[in-house]
Amino acid sequence: MLSRRLVLFALVAVFALPAAAQVALNGTVTEWRGGTPTESPKQHALAGVTVVAGAALNFNTGQSGTDQIRGAVVAKATTDERGKYIINLPAGRYTIVFWKVGYTPQVETGVVAPGIQDTSISVDKSMQGLHRNLSFVAR
Repeated sequence: MLSRRLVLFALVAVFALPAAAQVALNGTVTEWRGGTPTESPKQHALAGVTVVAGAALNFNTGQSGTDQIRGAVVAKATTDERGKYIINLPAGRYTIVFWKVGYTPQVETGVVAPGIQDTSISVDKSMQGLHRNLSFVAR
């Protein structure tokens, strides 16, 4: 009976440790819209942005329309209707990629978790058909 309890305790401890070691990285993604010669543009929340975290990610813009993230992805999230996201990952420094179809991606390096990382991305106005798909390649 004692050995069963010991095994059960060991299993709980092993599976609970990774969850306990997780911290939150959160923030808001916005875009600047509007603006005239007499009025400044305003920030608006941006829903549907893919937020990707990894220790050493490399981002490549694909000329065919498919962008590529290379490296080990630790966590991924999508912004809600208020532009907010939360990612749970081990404490440390990360490269964060903010990506949305038709927008110029934003790459932030040296982001510390736990923490807050707000950013702004903008519509890709180059009209080259870039940023239509996102692929992941592990190293």
